[in-house]
Amino acid sequence: MVGAIMTGGQSRRMGFNKAFIEIDKKSGETILSRTVFIFKRLFDKTVIVAADDTTYKDAGVPVLTDIYPNRGSLGGIFTALKNFPDSEVFVVACDMPQLEPLAIQAVIEAASKEQTPFDAAIPYINSRFHPLHALYRQSSTDKIERMILTRKLRIQNFIKDSKVLKLIEADFGGVEIARSVTNINRPEELKEAGLDL
Repeated sequence: MVGAIMTGGQSRRMGFNKAFIEIDKKSGETILSRTVFIFKRLFDKTVIVAADDTTYKDAGVPVLTDIYPNRGSLGGIFTALKNFPDSEVFVVACDMPQLEPLAIQAVIEAASKEQTPFDAAIPYINSRFHPLHALYRQSSTDKIERMILTRKLRIQNFIKDSKVLKLIEADFGGVEIARSVTNINRPEELKEAGLDL
């Protein structure tokens, strides 16, 4: 399986690239470097999906540039799926400082046990879906491309129009899925996550 780290978004509310937020001042570990570390131990192949291939050239994994530039999360997911047509892809955002390997494994395990066909396995936590902590099958590739080409770029539309395996908190047992899916959008959320700039 392929693990794909999405680095899209303008980080307007933060004012800087969230991927490079330091989560350990002593080691210099960033959210991105921690995510890469986790992914390299979980997946056969780890990639970063980005608007350009220079910003993340030192991350230690291949960087895929968007096939359809400026198409948001769907564009990034499509790029990962299209580059690995024989594989499922697990996708996360680059701004999840408390990413939990056991939570990722729980999504993968639930997907592997599901008998009914589905396009994506997505956690539904705190009353909303978390599509950037999810597994996508190749059956979603053409659907996503059609949405991109018709400029229907809201990922919620994909969820509504696709076969989604909805994973609720009970599906994760004692794993802290709510922490794992939490991303950072505002400076105050850094403090809530126990981080400082």
